[in-house]
Amino acid sequence: MKMINVLRAYMGILVLTFAAACGDNTPDPATEDVPGQDLSGTWAVSEATDVTGPAADQFTSFSITITANASAVSYTTSGGGDPLVFPEQGTFIVEATDNFEESAEVLREPDNVPITVRLSEGGDVIDMTFTIDIGTTASNGRVAGINGEYNFTLTRQGSAN
Repeated sequence: MKMINVLRAYMGILVLTFAAACGDNTPDPATEDVPGQDLSGTWAVSEATDVTGPAADQFTSFSITITANASAVSYTTSGGGDPLVFPEQGTFIVEATDNFEESAEVLREPDNVPITVRLSEGGDVIDMTFTIDIGTTASNGRVAGINGEYNFTLTRQGSAN
């Protein structure tokens, strides 16, 4: 009988050891450092002079919501003008080494436009500078009027994510 109790004790210890070793080792995406995470949130034009460029007057009510997760940094816009200047939705290609307080270049998809992004020290203002150079041939003639350099200075709406 003593031998059965000893075997039960060893089996119990063995089961507990295996159970402890089978814990979930998957990192929690919410606590992982996600590239572009500092950009997450809703950003908007505060004043008419916050957007400069050839078609800046079309973006006086512009806002962008950026969502960064482990798979992508996506965005949607509203209140914007010509989608050739800033498409209504897409993704930003960011690198893990991007330091947005120093300024970093991201690639905007779907149109593959490089954008220099700088986040203010306090994280409440973002500057996005890019150039549109589509050419001069378009059936509706509007393309030549939007070509040029743009700068969007946007203020974070609400609290930082």
